[in-house]
Amino acid sequence: FLLIASGDWYSFVIKADFDGNVLSVSKYSNPSEAITINRCTVTKDGSRICSGAYYDASSQKPYGLIFEESADGNIVWAKAINQQSHITAVLSESENSICALSSSNIILSLDRDGLLVSSKQVQANLMFENIDVIGDHFYAVFYPWNDQGYTVLKIDQLGNVVKGIKSANAYTYNPEISAVESSLFVASEIESELKVVELSADLDVLHENTFARLLGSSNGLLSGRISASLNSFSCLIEPYSDTPPFGTSGVNVFKALRSSWTPKCKIENPIKFLVNSTSITTQQLDGVSMEDYDLQKSVVEFSLTNQTIESSAICQ
Repeated sequence: FLLIASGDWYSFVIKADFDGNVLSVSKYSNPSEAITINRCTVTKDGSRICSGAYYDASSQKPYGLIFEESADGNIVWAKAINQQSHITAVLSESENSICALSSSNIILSLDRDGLLVSSKQVQANLMFENIDVIGDHFYAVFYPWNDQGYTVLKIDQLGNVVKGIKSANAYTYNPEISAVESSLFVASEIESELKVVELSADLDVLHENTFARLLGSSNGLLSGRISASLNSFSCLIEPYSDTPPFGTSGVNVFKALRSSWTPKCKIENPIKFLVNSTSITTQQLDGVSMEDYDLQKSVVEFSLTNQTIESSAICQ
């Protein structure tokens, strides 16, 4: 697996096995600009497609960055967008196209060599949260400025919105998305409940459940970062404040089996998850370009320390 760490100036990608042994550490830098990385996808041949941003030396503002590193550790190409934003990119399962979404809601379609195919602006008052892929379609979750539910969009390889759904629940916070096989898992907080919804590739609701409740709004918000696998899904829950029960125990990891949807923390009478279809379009955005970027990569020595941390369940 890969661990991504970004400091004040450099970014690191650590490759490790599941026993905690470090296999390699890559350091990415530029002589005059800070680099951040937020996502890496490993291809079938062992190369990596990574995305993030660099910070302009004069303005200190972020500009989107995407690059490919070969399996033997060489930078194949590195491209920077001429728009102020961070970008998060994923590779289609056929590995012939890349979809990158910017923090300014620009959908970038790139070919396998990092060349720009199209750039389109999402025509809605939304904030981009996360993106994943099923087959050759991309799925992005957005958070509205008015806090009224989140939106999931199905996007084709040319950046067109094929379908969209919107949560009809008011005050839905911190949506995160994870794809596995032909399903999407979306975790969010709805009125202080951790809600996980399974969607089909066509954005139909397949399952839903509520797994934890905060004891009143004064306890802060849940951050439902989710990772799905063939048999289970895990949510990383971060406290928004230092108030018990979550705030005193740091980051909590919550795992549930997909087959049962019945973990210990299921609550009674959960809020029903509601969705409406939504019509959101994209418009061709002129003036966007991807230019070659001077990204430097080096190998550094690094080790991980194994430590087992005992923790009680996040709810009883």
